[in-house]
Amino acid sequence: MLDPIDSGAIYWKGKAVADASVPQFRSRAIYIPQKPALFDGTVEENLKRPYQLRIHQDKQFDRQQTLERLEILGRDESFLDKGYQDLSGGEAQLTALLRGIQLDPVVLLLDEPTASLDTQTTATVETLVSNWCNEKKGQRATIWVTHDHNQAQRISDKIWQMEKGKMV
Repeated sequence: MLDPIDSGAIYWKGKAVADASVPQFRSRAIYIPQKPALFDGTVEENLKRPYQLRIHQDKQFDRQQTLERLEILGRDESFLDKGYQDLSGGEAQLTALLRGIQLDPVVLLLDEPTASLDTQTTATVETLVSNWCNEKKGQRATIWVTHDHNQAQRISDKIWQMEKGKMV
């Protein structure tokens, strides 16, 4: 949680998320914003950065798995060497998605993850996220915010629609 809760509560595995359990919760429920924040350095350095955090120190960067995911996205190994300042908005979104998925969350919260992508790359992202979910079917979930109704139909088991700030 980045902001304090205005009302209500967040439950994780049947228990309210208290201040002490927030880091553990956040390591299992990863939010990827539409405009992701990246750090100075290459794509690979950005992918390795989370492993410096105490909550992820028991994990390690899997370069081979990353290369396999890049292939799905239509990118090759040279993508890892690109500097963050040289990335387009869409490439930054891809980097953030890879960074989140590699941490093996239980819940992936995606805010318009394909907003800056062309049709072909959008399809590859949909495939990547679908494959990721199916690797541990029933143990992973995504919440994917999109304004594209066709995309919502393609990627969703359940669709919730908001109009004027209310669920319809």
